Amino acid sequence: MIRVTNSQRIIFQSCTVRNTGNWALSFGPGAGGVRIGEQGVQKTPALLTERITLTDCLLAHGGRLRPAAVGVWIGHSPGNKIHNNKIHRIYSFDYGGWGIYFDKGSTGIIAENNLVYRTKSAPFHQHYGKENIVRNNILVQPGINFLPLH
Repeated sequence: MIRVTNSQRIIFQSCTVRNTGNWALSFGPGAGGVRIGEQGVQKTPALLTERITLTDCLLAHGGRLRPAAVGVWIGHSPGNKIHNNKIHRIYSFDYGGWGIYFDKGSTGIIAENNLVYRTKSAPFHQHYGKENIVRNNILVQPGINFLPLH
């Protein structure tokens, strides 16, 4: 697992993360693939995790060990870009299993040109937020019954 906290302007490009039961990349306090940002509001602006780019990556066969597994989870972390990624077979043993999840008032995020499929729950979920752009993504086959260990 790679964990990055209190960081800005990081680019992850052409990464492959497969067969993980927990987070693969974690930005901020850290099941599934990539976690960006904090669950709560960061009170010190210099410590805010922001402007992270995830591009041209493969996130596959994630979750299984966590109840709320997600391919890409973004919390309080503005200015992120998630584009040109392939995310599939995200599974959780309880609730969850989303492909891309904008959580807890996510703001100013762009998710575009991603292929997300075969997730336990929705390929994309917005908890609540503002000024986010989700465009030109292919989001298919949510809730497909499959054996999570394959």
